[in-house]
Amino acid sequence: MLCRHNFSILININNVFSIITIALMTNQNEMPTLTKAATASPALKLVQDKITDGFYIEGLEDTALLVVSDLHCKVMIKQTITDGELVSTSSLRKGTYIAKLITDNGMVEKKLVKA
Repeated sequence: MLCRHNFSILININNVFSIITIALMTNQNEMPTLTKAATASPALKLVQDKITDGFYIEGLEDTALLVVSDLHCKVMIKQTITDGELVSTSSLRKGTYIAKLITDNGMVEKKLVKA
């Protein structure tokens, strides 16, 4: 699956400023060099909490960057989390999402289903 990444760039030509947008397409499986060690704690668990309409991660040793995206690679949630911190999914529609946890040791992807 391809992911589209849009970048806006401010350019200056003869003191006339313009904003242009560049779109890059990457394979969803392409990860930054940080993730080549993709062994970031395989013991991490994504635990869904239906009562509070959210989830939390068990097994984090330190903070991690959480990126939740839909199946079209659109980022829905992006935040820094700690072990056991509740992440609200109330803004998400019902469906399947990919939760990426990026730590100092690499990256782990977990499937997240909102029913």
